[in-house]
Amino acid sequence: MDAAPLLDPKNDAVFKRLFAGAPHLLAELINAVRHTEPPLTVVEILNPEIRPEELTGKLIVLDLLAKDPDGKLYNVEMQVRAHRAWTARSAYYLARAFAGQLVQGEDYSRLKPAIAIHLLDFALFDDQHQGIWCFELRDREQPGVRLGEELQFNVIELPKADRLGAGGPALMAWVAFLKHWQEEQRMNEINYPPVKEAMTRIRSISDDIVARHEALKRDMAAMDEIVFRREAREDGLAEGRAEGLTEGRTEGRAEGRAEGRAEGLAEGLAEGRAEGLTEGRAEGLAEGLAEGIAEGLAEGLAEGRVEGVAIGREAGLAEGALQGQAALLERQLTRRFGPLTETHRERLHKASRAELEVWADRVLEAHHTEAVFDS
Repeated sequence: MDAAPLLDPKNDAVFKRLFAGAPHLLAELINAVRHTEPPLTVVEILNPEIRPEELTGKLIVLDLLAKDPDGKLYNVEMQVRAHRAWTARSAYYLARAFAGQLVQGEDYSRLKPAIAIHLLDFALFDDQHQGIWCFELRDREQPGVRLGEELQFNVIELPKADRLGAGGPALMAWVAFLKHWQEEQRMNEINYPPVKEAMTRIRSISDDIVARHEALKRDMAAMDEIVFRREAREDGLAEGRAEGLTEGRTEGRAEGRAEGRAEGLAEGLAEGRAEGLTEGRAEGLAEGLAEGIAEGLAEGLAEGRVEGVAIGREAGLAEGALQGQAALLERQLTRRFGPLTETHRERLHKASRAELEVWADRVLEAHHTEAVFDS
């Protein structure tokens, strides 16, 4: 029987299974990234399991949290997609791991350094001449002065690191493994024992039906996220164009009417003055009084209409946005669970903004329609 196709080690479920089952390989990867530090011989994986709910979480990254014999913590992640809050999220998780070492009342001297290693299959920075980064707490004016070793971020941009070939032989072997695992000839050229062992483990994991199912669920979750974001973007663009067209037409009509009234008033005043001078001061005074009254009425009417249009537009935009949000949620519910009942449709279109936002959050995790509306 033919061997199963190899699973991608960059799939974070496969990545976690690979290293959680071989802590010594994780130690070798950490040593390759931190090759200027004393080498580790063993690490303890603190979160080796993969929980079922983690496989379908679109924004969840399956990380590895390890501890060396000295108590230092290592948070190791493989990530293939960038998002705007990446740096804030990464800083938060490392800070939480660092602070989580203590319970209330314990001495701060018990805290051990927390070190993050992020393997990114995308470019985080614009600089095309560097793909390996290490961030620490250092002085801006004197970078040689380090505040302490408590926190450290190591970032490996795999595409750039692979292209530049920097970082030392061991790290380059790991980069080649993660980028070229499907290229048999390229893998056969690597003589670094830990990577050769990792390739053997990837073949074994690829034959495991449970591991293949986990990898598939992670790939599906990632695809669902991409589709959901694209559809939301397309729906938002369509709704924005429609609202902009309607608002533009309304404002254009209002401005045209206002300009027409102003021009008509100016012409009428000029003609009235000319006729008043011709027909006589007395008659001109009478006509001027009448025109002044007419002008005041016209200006009052124009101002009232402009204010009414503005108030109406604001109310219409708010109602339109609410209905658009309800329509988008209805579309998402229909795609996931099929056509809605009239009762559900009526609830959607009578709901408040707060209710719609709650239901929109639930639709990502719910398994049926009732769970969205009644959880």
